[in-house]
Amino acid sequence: MTDAGPAPAADLGAVVAALSYDDLPVSVVRAAERRFADTVGVALAGAAEGAGALATETFATLSTGPATLLGGGSAAVHDAAFVNGVAGHCLDYDDVLAAIHVHPSVVVVPAVLAVAEAQDLDGPDAIAAYVAGVEAQWYAAAPVTPGHYERGWHATGTIGTVGATAAVARLLGLDAGETTHALNAAVSAASGLKRNFGSMTKPFHAGHATAAGVVTAHLAARGFTASADAWTGPNGFYDCFGGADPPDYGALPPLDDSYVLDEPGLDVKKFPCCYFTHAPAEAAATLTDDYEIAPGDVERVVAGRRRHRSVRPPGLGGRGEVLGSVRRRECSRPRAGRPGGVRRGRPRSRADRAGARAGGFRGRLIARVRFTRQYGPDRTCGRAVFRASRA
Repeated sequence: MTDAGPAPAADLGAVVAALSYDDLPVSVVRAAERRFADTVGVALAGAAEGAGALATETFATLSTGPATLLGGGSAAVHDAAFVNGVAGHCLDYDDVLAAIHVHPSVVVVPAVLAVAEAQDLDGPDAIAAYVAGVEAQWYAAAPVTPGHYERGWHATGTIGTVGATAAVARLLGLDAGETTHALNAAVSAASGLKRNFGSMTKPFHAGHATAAGVVTAHLAARGFTASADAWTGPNGFYDCFGGADPPDYGALPPLDDSYVLDEPGLDVKKFPCCYFTHAPAEAAATLTDDYEIAPGDVERVVAGRRRHRSVRPPGLGGRGEVLGSVRRRECSRPRAGRPGGVRRGRPRSRADRAGARAGGFRGRLIARVRFTRQYGPDRTCGRAVFRASRA
């Protein structure tokens, strides 16, 4: 008998279908409740801004249905999931699972909210579905991380589709076979190009992922099918969406009683901007506090890095995402403090200074940094992890 090879979609489908709220550790439930509430709060703010407001206005006229739009009005279930997903990612304030480059909650919570409201389900159902969605993303991303992201895919829009599908499948009570079909169908909806970072289309990726999860799970509930090897076969998800190296199925985490919500946990943002900018944002705030440095005082900024490929400037064969992306238009104005926090010298709070993207880091300080920065490997630089929490 020949080995059929790995079947991660089927293995995950069985676990998602069997997941029960009553079996979840208290620590996981509490973490899920906090992350769920945080995502709703971020989406409520985002619904009034930029891409979130435009999506709300558009679908309030295009769609009718039983699901609430957080910015006002209601729409069909999958449309509400899309709109609230865009709103949740619009401010870039939603939580992140940095190890796999995914914003896990923003693709799950809007789908769960819309479906649970339409089906008149309760809190435990929603929490169990949320846990299923977050854990599914951690599992699905493992074989192609970090190559998938480095190749140019926005993992929130690709891997996030799997998470949204798993969450809705659990919410609808799909069995293992139906859930597996939904997960295999979901990867055909995976999309999101990092080239659109810095524009309104970045939060569109999150909305698309959460809406796709709603659709694929509902289709599977009615008998819709997909190829059994859509994840692993030739021209399948991992084959097409992976990096330069083949997928590492040995990296798949065990489907046991461990939960990513426990360890390593999700990172909640201190500032409304890309998580990978938080360390320099905190550094800038600290320099302002301790040394009262103004933009005109900056003569040169040297960015050291531990790995040669980790940060590269635009135009030199690299992606240059951290500093390069600030030159492109962001989706919204800052929501933390008044605009222009950094460049006005002594703003009222760190969130005011480092979180004000449009008026701060896109203001005179970041403009000066663009023309004074230098890049080079720093062999003495150790690995640093920045974790922050928001009350």
